[in-house]
Amino acid sequence: MNTLVIICLIIILYWRARNLYYRRLTLEYRFKLYKLRDKLRWLAINEKIDKNNWVFDYMDTSISKTISIMDNMNLVFLLVIAIKNRNRKELVEFNKSVNVVVDKNKYLSEIFFEYGNLNIEFLMKKHYWITLIIGSIGASVGAFNWAKNKFEFSALSIRVYPETSTSNSFCMN
Repeated sequence: MNTLVIICLIIILYWRARNLYYRRLTLEYRFKLYKLRDKLRWLAINEKIDKNNWVFDYMDTSISKTISIMDNMNLVFLLVIAIKNRNRKELVEFNKSVNVVVDKNKYLSEIFFEYGNLNIEFLMKKHYWITLIIGSIGASVGAFNWAKNKFEFSALSIRVYPETSTSNSFCMN
């Protein structure tokens, strides 16, 4: 009986510690995104970015939307929205048009790049065990790189998925 109580207590403590870790991680990345959004706005105030440019509005509102849904962001969520949006050609075109504008301004480019990297970092830290599992299985380098590239593409696509950004407001359907 004592063994069962100890096992239950360990399980409860593990789940509590895990929950606290996820909450701290989410809060940490939420603040990083706030900082990034503030940097974007500060660049617009200092006229290094045109505040009347639609990409500024898109990035500002998309970062805000990502902040608001961070509690729900995980690999299952990413997989579902990636599958749901895989054949949406207007999102591909929209992403290209955003990249054209972003590439013309080094400040926008830095913000856009950091926005994508923060999404990747957050999901990698939240699901660190996936890297451990793939590595411990001894998957081939090619398979690991394929999986890593698919994950990074999906995580970067968070910037344009309607569920995680405001692309529907800016994208011509």
